[in-house]
Amino acid sequence: MTSPRSADPFWTDKRARAAAIGGGVVLFAGLWLATFRYDFEVPPRPPKPKPTAISAARFSESVDRNPAAWAAYLEMDARTYGVAQPTPADMAQVFPYRSDTQRHVLDPADDAHRAVEVAGLRLEASIAEQPGRPERALVLRIENRTDAFVAYRVVTAPTRGTQHCMRKLHLAHNALALEPRGVAVRSECLYRDGLKLAIKSVETMAIPPLSYFYVSRLFPPQVGYDRRVVQGHKPPRGDECRLILPAVITNGIRSGAVTWRDLIDFYARHRCDTYTFPIGYKHFERPEQVPLPAAGARR
Repeated sequence: MTSPRSADPFWTDKRARAAAIGGGVVLFAGLWLATFRYDFEVPPRPPKPKPTAISAARFSESVDRNPAAWAAYLEMDARTYGVAQPTPADMAQVFPYRSDTQRHVLDPADDAHRAVEVAGLRLEASIAEQPGRPERALVLRIENRTDAFVAYRVVTAPTRGTQHCMRKLHLAHNALALEPRGVAVRSECLYRDGLKLAIKSVETMAIPPLSYFYVSRLFPPQVGYDRRVVQGHKPPRGDECRLILPAVITNGIRSGAVTWRDLIDFYARHRCDTYTFPIGYKHFERPEQVPLPAAGARR
């Protein structure tokens, strides 16, 4: 019996060598493809970056800083409140301001000394019944004697202290601004015989009609008002804005470094829904004192 090698002379060396070489090539090609295959593939597209709360807030602020966006707010809000639309130039003017720091004492039991007129306001003290309560209240009637919309602040003090004042009823009124010839009546304290009301200071600022609605939506204690007399505050339209103010601003309000005039001047020009009082802002003393909007930070 003969072996295959002796029967087929081509198998012995030539075919064995060819088979070995061919197998090696195939093995090398397989290993090469397995190792370097990624060179022939297009890498997958990276995912789109997802928006974050911080990036969205920064975008919103950049929009709000735009004068065109601020002007659009003026147009939209004037339409909402049903008043004439002010131009950006109107809102960049100086708003007339009046103040009186002379002390006046009003006696609600004395017709000759119960009223005084200062800074465009008529102030009158009186004694009023409180529905459902035996105690009477000392109340202050505040009348705008001008033909302009005005923001106002009247700082008072009962002459016998305030320890009994927190038990009084709160009367609904606009504690921040008045329409032309408008009136607000607020409760000062429970009345006791001989109690008088000291008027410590009065400030007013004449403002555009749209600014009347802007200012009225502030939360009075956040902009320098005594809680004792403003808990009945009710805006004529919309809800109160609860501001988020930096500590340096709130401390400045308490110390007097940030004045009532500064705060009202800013919010008469900027809607409180969107803009926050900026550090360093001062009331306008000349037209176009700073570019508007004066701040873009959202609440």
